[in-house]
Amino acid sequence: MRYFLKVWSEGWRMALNRRLLSLVGVLTIFLISLFLWSGVFMFYFTQEGIKYFESKLDFSVYFKASAQQSDIRSLQSILENFPNVDQVVYVTKAEALTNFKSEVSGNQVISKALTELNTNPLVDYLIVRAKDPTAYAKVASYLDQSPYRSLIEFVTYAENQQIINKFIGVSNNLRLFILVFLVLVMIFGSLIIFNSTLVAIFAQREEVEVLRLIGATNWFIRLPFLIFTFLISIFGYLISLFLVALITMKTSGFISIILPQANFSQFIFHYFWPLNFGLFGFILAINLFSTFVALQKHLNI
Repeated sequence: MRYFLKVWSEGWRMALNRRLLSLVGVLTIFLISLFLWSGVFMFYFTQEGIKYFESKLDFSVYFKASAQQSDIRSLQSILENFPNVDQVVYVTKAEALTNFKSEVSGNQVISKALTELNTNPLVDYLIVRAKDPTAYAKVASYLDQSPYRSLIEFVTYAENQQIINKFIGVSNNLRLFILVFLVLVMIFGSLIIFNSTLVAIFAQREEVEVLRLIGATNWFIRLPFLIFTFLISIFGYLISLFLVALITMKTSGFISIILPQANFSQFIFHYFWPLNFGLFGFILAINLFSTFVALQKHLNI
């Protein structure tokens, strides 16, 4: 216990005596933490944006006037069992007419024309919505070859295919960008911490030589540097966490305007411990590893 307290006090003394170095280290961890939190922020809003636009993607299957409701419902049941299909809505021609009248209620010319018609000009149709946009191509392929093909007037997938494919490409590129961004943060963060540790070693080189002369063990020399790294890591991370919480509270109203279903503060609160343990553990692991490598390389301890 005395050994641990002695080493811990040496780490504290290093941090207090080398204030400029400590300040630079805390600032470095602060910036790395902010970059990582910005990665979490981008990941969250990318996922929420993808979910939002996925909910807007769909295509419709319009049937011939001769199609029977029993056949349409059978096809609906088949499509609902497709992998990654979220919902298949059956809209009868009576419902379609009611919906259309509601949409054009402000247009007197169209409303009058509908009133004068003795028959319903619309047809039954299905609206297909998928959990994964890649499912639309499989559904469209099945419809083109299914025994129900003779009942189908037309399918809007061909019209929406370009939009769906573009959406898939954009979402994949966004995920790749976030991954590359986080990897770059990790690499540059490691290099910065490595160089900061080299400066600390240079500043403490005389003390290290004295400790060697009096027979101090390698771990007794290493641990103050590792504790110093731990201290600047936790202080830098806590400052960044405070700023992230402040920014999240101040921007929550603005964000809800862009994406109504997004609530980043609720996301942070719900995953508070996993997020913080994961991010701080990641930062600490990089810092300690960089410090250890620097010590091993330049002090051979």
